[in-house]
Amino acid sequence: MGAMNEAGTEELGAVEPGATGATGAAAADGGGQAAGAEGEPAGTDARIVLYVREGCHLCDVAFEIVEQISLETGAQYIAVDIDYYPELKDRFHDDVPVLAVDGRLVAR
Repeated sequence: MGAMNEAGTEELGAVEPGATGATGAAAADGGGQAAGAEGEPAGTDARIVLYVREGCHLCDVAFEIVEQISLETGAQYIAVDIDYYPELKDRFHDDVPVLAVDGRLVAR
């Protein structure tokens, strides 16, 4: 787990936002993006990262909410299926959906 900052949110540190789906309206589909260091997803410019997994009904609900916020604010987001990245799967296994904004964990 990352270090806590003054606001009480977790700094994600080395976990970079990544793509198993595309930014914007696409779902996390596990598609062919290359992994970054240590099996983590490759970086993107998305401000919002939603960590999800296949078959998670709460992830589906969170995805719809994040998608709506993105449409309203113009903030880019990306959904990452943790099952494609061993480190993320170990870190967030029972916690999905997990939401990070600007590199900080804000909701589990």
